[in-house]
Amino acid sequence: MSLGLAPSEGGLSELWRWAEPTGFAALALGGASNAAAAVQSGVLLGARVSHVISVGSYRNFKALTTMQMENGHADIQLQYFQMSDWLRPDEKLDLRHDLAEPLQALQAAVQPAEAVGDRVVLVHCDQGHNRSPTLALAFFVCNGHTLRQAYCRLLRARMDVDPLPPYRRGLEQLEVELRGERGNSVSEHDIFALHVTQLMSLPNLHELAETCPPPPPPPGPVETMRSDDEREEVDEMSEASHAFEVALAVRRSAIATLLAEQPAEEMECTHGQWQT
Repeated sequence: MSLGLAPSEGGLSELWRWAEPTGFAALALGGASNAAAAVQSGVLLGARVSHVISVGSYRNFKALTTMQMENGHADIQLQYFQMSDWLRPDEKLDLRHDLAEPLQALQAAVQPAEAVGDRVVLVHCDQGHNRSPTLALAFFVCNGHTLRQAYCRLLRARMDVDPLPPYRRGLEQLEVELRGERGNSVSEHDIFALHVTQLMSLPNLHELAETCPPPPPPPGPVETMRSDDEREEVDEMSEASHAFEVALAVRRSAIATLLAEQPAEEMECTHGQWQT
């Protein structure tokens, strides 16, 4: 079995729900295990799965297609699109071009359906941490949200996502391209929009952390006998772990501030505004 393909609904996040002629439809985001649950049972969130859009590894996608056929759910539209999980820190992306195909597929999937009953559209990568959240953010920006509103919608449902810095810059550029002078709803000072590695390199990180709940302390002194080099390596690892926890605490605080800006009921996503 491929990595992450034990079927499970655990960790599945509902991003958007809308009314259709014969029930509700929902857009959900998750990982490969959620996709495995979808093609195994045909059901997520208590509703029929109509579409699964995969941007994770091709190996997992092939396993999903096998599971889909073995379990008799050929009615689910299962589609694969390549997105990289490894990018150079300085890489420049044109998401309007690079994500054109998965965005078109997702836009088609959310169009009001005539089929009877409730349904779910699932967008997933391997962990639901980097690639599929990027696609979801781009989708909302293309459907009437500012990038700030898109982050708000995503982070309200799934706080621990962390798109890579090139994806985040690409999203900012996408907003400018679509909204023109109205763009730039997210600035370099918005902590919620930074990758954890960017947060850890902020010169004022510990200043920012003073207003946050304290992170867990680093591990205490090691009691076992170690050489000086081994003790130095352990100290460095402890410091890095502590810096990571501080960065997460700062980001959680920034996300809480963002979510307080706009209640969920005030955010709308409108069909038919998509642009490429």
